[in-house]
Amino acid sequence: MVNETDTSNEAQDEAVLSAKIAEQNDRFRRTWGADFTVPGQIVLTRGVADLSPASKAIIMQRVQGFDVFAEDVE
Repeated sequence: MVNETDTSNEAQDEAVLSAKIAEQNDRFRRTWGADFTVPGQIVLTRGVADLSPASKAIIMQRVQGFDVFAEDVE
């Protein structure tokens, strides 16, 4: 039997984990993978990979500076 305290603890644990993942994602995005304490991989679509180096630099700069995220709504 699951009691209310167990459910509350699970929700709190999930919130803590979500916050940690969000912080790591933000750090990886801002440093473009240069912070080796956060594992990750940068992946480009073929369309982006085929752009000029100047265009890719602009995209990288905009991705690094992006910080307007919203919760998923179902």
